[in-house]
Amino acid sequence: MQTVQIPGFEGQRIEVEVSNGFNSSQLFVNGQPAPAAPRRGQFLLRRDDGREVTAQFKAGFPDPIPALLVDNQTIRLAEPLAWYEIAWVAFPLVLIFIGGAIGGALGAGATVINAQIMRSGQNTVAKYALCALVSLVAFGLWAFIVSLIRR
Repeated sequence: MQTVQIPGFEGQRIEVEVSNGFNSSQLFVNGQPAPAAPRRGQFLLRRDDGREVTAQFKAGFPDPIPALLVDNQTIRLAEPLAWYEIAWVAFPLVLIFIGGAIGGALGAGATVINAQIMRSGQNTVAKYALCALVSLVAFGLWAFIVSLIRR
């Protein structure tokens, strides 16, 4: 869990548990799950001055770490990926242009995996090597599937 500093909530402990791919991100206030708002995917928070505001997670493809939107204010939970990291992560999306629907599915899947790898705690060389391996596997699978279809 990660503690988040939000202006107007200095007297409260706001924590976030980011999705691990199997469940959605969760928001906690003073150790308790934040109450749900009337709209799906939103939470109700009470500022230190007593005013109620809504909060929601805002996903950004391909980065697996969402931003937290509180009362129309964006709170970053992690530094955004650099342009060169995004380029490395999203390289398999080239399959969309050369591989049709099959290439698009494989490219999107590899991009999601690469983004999770880039956000992992691995050292830099390992992250780039694993992303390259995932990209190569996606291209290889695409070539294999296309060769089976063409037979």
